[in-house]
Amino acid sequence: MKRQMDYAKQVKDQNLKVDSKSSTSLPKTSASIENKAATSRRKLALEYARNIPKLKPLATKPRNANEKSETGEFPEHGQYAQLDPSHNILLAMMQQRHDKEKQIVAGFKAMHVS
Repeated sequence: MKRQMDYAKQVKDQNLKVDSKSSTSLPKTSASIENKAATSRRKLALEYARNIPKLKPLATKPRNANEKSETGEFPEHGQYAQLDPSHNILLAMMQQRHDKEKQIVAGFKAMHVS
């Protein structure tokens, strides 16, 4: 019995020594492995980002606020005025309808405000 107890103490002491040595060295090695993995992953990510094709900006010509269409009525719709003359008529009709409806809405707002 006594020999078993002595042997158990020796094994316990030996395990404590091994655990104390390995506990101090394990975090350093695992941390260094994690750092190496992180740096290699970062390098791969940067290389991948460099190789992605960049989008080219759309070539747009600067628009002047005073720019007018051929008819001079609707400067913001100048590009559509060049398509077809029937579009100009339709656009003028829609603009008149829009103005009338704006007046109607303004009337409703005035009635509800008071």
